[in-house]
Amino acid sequence: GINAEYGVPGLTPLALELMESLAVPASTSRHPVLLCLDETSDIIPWEACSVYNTQPISRVPSVSFALSLRKLRSVPVKLKSEDTFYILDPQENLPKTQEFFKDWLSKKDGWKGVSSKPPTIPEYTAALNSDLFVYLGHGSGKEFLGGKSVQDLGGRAVALLMGCCSGKLKSTPMGYTGTAMDYLLSGCPAVVGYLWNITDRDCDRYTKKLLDLWLEKGCDVSLLALMNPSRGACKLPHLVGAAPVLYGVPDILCDNTEL
Repeated sequence: GINAEYGVPGLTPLALELMESLAVPASTSRHPVLLCLDETSDIIPWEACSVYNTQPISRVPSVSFALSLRKLRSVPVKLKSEDTFYILDPQENLPKTQEFFKDWLSKKDGWKGVSSKPPTIPEYTAALNSDLFVYLGHGSGKEFLGGKSVQDLGGRAVALLMGCCSGKLKSTPMGYTGTAMDYLLSGCPAVVGYLWNITDRDCDRYTKKLLDLWLEKGCDVSLLALMNPSRGACKLPHLVGAAPVLYGVPDILCDNTEL
């Protein structure tokens, strides 16, 4: 069963005793953990386990990939919040998401984007070459641009792909595949996505909470460190709130505190 205190399945009393003996005070500052998972464990939402509530966790496809990211990118990655591109409801079938975000997005200084229509290649190019790219629609947007097309365009944006299964990877003999990998291989330093299908209303709540916190505190706190505090915005915290994960560089900061 699930242990109520730690939220981890199958813990024996001995394991619980060991975890308690190794417990670190909540005030202790710790570096982010990089998870390199195989195909049998990458669907598990390790980041949402209560024992990791204060521990930032990022995923990487391999150790060599993590080292390559470190060499290619200065850390921390500092973004200009006004250099943001969004795609809102490109299939025009999420009216509640439109209603939830339209006014909120319009009040963000400098933010550009498209709403209620499929993005063009030039618009996707602008999105990938912004500091921050926010996709608010079904899935990951791969029906508009995916696979090798993303890699060929190249990019530098931190991508928030806020739709069903946008962070789910598939293991193949050649390695992992999936939209999140396409974005990383295109040059994006980090990608946020969902591991499984989620409800649109809770997805909207989580996205707004994450962005509000990051835009407020992002000078001093990384985007990754704010993912766990944002999970509580969901009405289904264990079904939807546990689904978002981050791939790539863990240290993503915002260079200003107000838009």
